[in-house]
Amino acid sequence: ASFPANTLVTLTATPDVGSAFIRWSGDADCADGVVQMTASLNCTAVFNRQIGAPRLPNLRWVRQTEFFLPVAWESALPLSMVLTYSVTNNGFVTAPYSKFTIYLSTDPILGPEDRQIGFYNGLGPISPGQEKSAIGPGGIIPAGTPIGRYYIFAVVDAANEIKELNEKDNSMRWMIEICRTGLVRKGCSQQ
Repeated sequence: ASFPANTLVTLTATPDVGSAFIRWSGDADCADGVVQMTASLNCTAVFNRQIGAPRLPNLRWVRQTEFFLPVAWESALPLSMVLTYSVTNNGFVTAPYSKFTIYLSTDPILGPEDRQIGFYNGLGPISPGQEKSAIGPGGIIPAGTPIGRYYIFAVVDAANEIKELNEKDNSMRWMIEICRTGLVRKGCSQQ
């Protein structure tokens, strides 16, 4: 990052679950976590795994993945979708399996009122540091779904069967719109 000359910058270190911040290292001005920007500096946060910290897996989506429609832009309902699942385990031990549950929601926040429309159990065990990807079924948007904007959520380990370091990074979502009797990925105005 760039800063005006002589600006005081307070460094922030955010440890992962199961780790603790130890100290700052690097250039001499870094030691107390506040640096004055008189020149380019190299500061490094040093962390250590906490003794007794749980050795758990942590499944999370790697990046934004795509969902595919069976036709280029529009298809009649019911609609079977296909998802690309791309998940990593950034925890300390192998996740024994990776189950995905797919939901249809009327708003961008997944809640208990949202409808489950699919399930996928295709990635199997994931070792620490391993990333796995697969293309699989993404659920079925049922016939009779009213016109409007919806969100598709794909959640790995939705039932929290696998105890993880972080249970809050397990979902990915996509916005869709249902226009008349079809589904359009980028909005109803593109018919």
